[in-house]
Parts: sequence; structure tokens; C-alpha cells
Amino acid sequence: MNEDKKKVEVKENNRKFDKKRPRNNNRPNKPKSDLEDKVIEIKRVTKVVKGGRQFRFAATVVVGNRKGMVGLGTGKAKEMPDAVKKATQAASKNLIKVNLIDALAKYAGLFGMIYGQLLDVESESSDNKSKELLFKIHDNKTSGLFKYACIAAMYLGGATNLEYFESLGSKLGIIFQHQDDLFDIIKSEEETGKSNSDLRNDKLTALSYMSVDELKEYIDYLFKDIYDYLSCANFDTKYIIEIIDRMKNR
Repeated sequence: MNEDKKKVEVKENNRKFDKKRPRNNNRPNKPKSDLEDKVIEIKRVTKVVKGGRQFRFAATVVVGNRKGMVGLGTGKAKEMPDAVKKATQAASKNLIKVNLIDALAKYAGLFGMIYGQLLDVESESSDNKSKELLFKIHDNKTSGLFKYACIAAMYLGGATNLEYFESLGSKLGIIFQHQDDLFDIIKSEEETGKSNSDLRNDKLTALSYMSVDELKEYIDYLFKDIYDYLSCANFDTKYIIEIIDRMKNR
């Protein structure tokens, strides 16, 4: 009786295994990755173990999506393809957003320093010597450098208030350029490092529409404005103020 019962149970179990599971056609497809990978280095490494040496391959791979996301990974294996596969998987898990490159393209590109330089060149042969045009040149050209410096520091330091640091960079650039226009007249070539004066070459500068004394007063106003701007900051501004103090006394 027991033997017959066991035979029945075995047959039922076999039937279960014989049944094919229905395919789930409604299962969502795994999204295709847009990451591209590039092998940077493959080298053979040796590990000394008890009884001899073990030879393996070490691979370094970088991945990216051409949209600012990049990752770097390494992997080791006995076979080269396996080492590359491990490195690629590691790189895909360590993706970071490269904001610095995006910021550099913004502040140095066609709508940044390049645009400011274009306006500067065009102003040399133009009758337009207005204050508005000069500000546009300074804000895109000189301030572009300062904006990027501030934004780069912000990204590296983990800050998030982008607009505040962009405005800070703009203010620093405007101050620096107005000082440069003033020094172009009141300082010697040895002090400025310039062989020719911008104003004498009929280039648009702050002295194209204001006197030396007026420019000095305006620079003092700009410094007061930026000190007031920093006084409202919710972070430690000691280092930034030290830089501004040096600018003021240069």
C-alpha cells in the first residue's frame, strides 16, 4: 500500500516538472543603456601566492552617455574579457554628473566669453561707445571667467545655490575690469604689463564715458555693493572676502 502511494507521488511530481511555464509576454523589457564604454588600460598583473604565482588581467574602463554622466571602474580576472566586463560594470555603478564641463561650455562658449570678445572687437569700429554695451562686454567676457571660477568652486564644494554664485562671479568680474580700465591710465606699462593703452587705441573702456575720479568713485561703490552682498550669505565668506580685499589693494 505504501509502495503504491509513493509511486503515485513520484508520478505527480514528474507531471509538475513536465509542465512548461507559460511565457509572460507582458513583462516589461529592460531599458537599453545609453552608456558608451572605452577601455583605457589593460595590463597583466602577478600575485604571489603559496605555491607560485597567479597571473591575471587588470582593466580600467570609462563609461559615459555624452550628456554629462561619466563613470570610471576597474576589474580583475583570469581572462581579459572578464576583466573588461567587471571594469565596465563597476564604472556603470559609479556614475557622476560632470557639471564642470557644462559650466565651462556655458561661460566660455558662444553665449559667454566668445560672445563678449566678439562684441569687444566690433566696438572698435563702431560709434556705439555706450555704458550699456560696455557692461554687456564685461559681463560676458571678463565676468565669464569669474562666473566659472565661482561655479566650479560651488560644484566641488557641494553647494547648490547656483544663482547666488553666478551673481557673485559677475560682480567680481565687473570690479576687476573697471579696475583694469583705471590702471590702464594711472599706472605704468611695467605695473600693468600692457604695452599699449586700450583707451589710446580707441577701445571701449569705462573711461570712454566717465572721468578718472568718477571711475574711482564707481569702483568704491562696486566694492561696497559686493561686501553688502556677501554679508547676507548663509555660509562662511572669510576666504572670499580675503580675495576681494586683495583685489581692492592691488
